[in-house]
Amino acid sequence: LVHIGTNDMTSTADPTTASKQLDTLITNLVAAAPDALVVVAKIVPLGYNNSNYTSYIGKIADVVKTHTDKKEHVILVDMSTLPSSDIKGNGDVHPTDKGYSDMANLWYNAIKGYLP
Repeated sequence: LVHIGTNDMTSTADPTTASKQLDTLITNLVAAAPDALVVVAKIVPLGYNNSNYTSYIGKIADVVKTHTDKKEHVILVDMSTLPSSDIKGNGDVHPTDKGYSDMANLWYNAIKGYLP
């Protein structure tokens, strides 16, 4: 399960660079464990507007698609759909306890069809 980029998007990191780093990470995970299922999340929303976040979120699905097009075991789960009430943690960036529970449900719904 990969949920990565929140800290980058709350700083001055470039969304294009972050998406390239995500692509490299996925490539390395697939190379290390080609039979593993890699589940990549569109990261949870921030508790405030942020153009870097919006740009990065728009790139994640395309990164995942490059891997699925190669028939790699990579899928997408959309955490960006969590309600804003789930994001009240430290700095309006981290989920609340309910937010973490909602994230767990999204993860599970994404992978349950792959479980024995």
